[in-house]
Amino acid sequence: MLITRAKEQASSLSRLIEEAGGVPIEVPLLSFIKTMDVYEEVGASIQSYEWIVFTSANAVRFFFNTWPRQELKKLPSIAAVGSSTQRELSRYGISVDLMPNEYVAESLVETMVKRLKPCRVLFPKGNLARPTVKVGLETNGFIVDEMTVYETKRPLEAKVMLCEAFQKHRIEIITFTSPSAVDHFVTLLDREFILHEHLLYAYIGPIAAARAKQRGLPVHIVAKTYTGEGLVNAICDFVKEDG
Repeated sequence: MLITRAKEQASSLSRLIEEAGGVPIEVPLLSFIKTMDVYEEVGASIQSYEWIVFTSANAVRFFFNTWPRQELKKLPSIAAVGSSTQRELSRYGISVDLMPNEYVAESLVETMVKRLKPCRVLFPKGNLARPTVKVGLETNGFIVDEMTVYETKRPLEAKVMLCEAFQKHRIEIITFTSPSAVDHFVTLLDREFILHEHLLYAYIGPIAAARAKQRGLPVHIVAKTYTGEGLVNAICDFVKEDG
């Protein structure tokens, strides 16, 4: 089973696959690069915001990686999408004040609009983040300041590693946990190979699956719970049903 996650994120998914009886093959199609010293940029003005919104664990990590521990007690309220984002926040001793039931940005916006009065929000994000949070909240009267705290890149060695993985292993299932990984995969491989009949394509949620459809990839498996655990469970259920 091919894992296309970034190197620093792949081990948790690999462990879940091994526990389920699969053989994980890690080929990172993403890498992340810090863009600024966040504390230097916004530390002094952080209390001018009423909420900070996080839609990924990466945004948490790159936002707080230079933040003095004593200053973490002075933060505004925190809204987050997903259990992995919540876990990353907990590593800094930060609790989540608002999290939607469905782990997508659309659900977070809907929840904030229903529960909160319009206010000033800081949205740390990656360079490829969708405009959902900013547009959705601003349409409802919120003031949203976006801050790009990291950039997503394709590792230079990705194509070589991908080709070697298919040459050395019989890969039957390919997993995607982000739209960016889908884009990079399609860019790196020939369409004839991508559509090989023995390959199954599995996605962590509807956003990655929608990007796959846009790029002409098959969509065989989509997790109902948008986490690594949900993805592995969906794959296991599919394999059992398909025999």
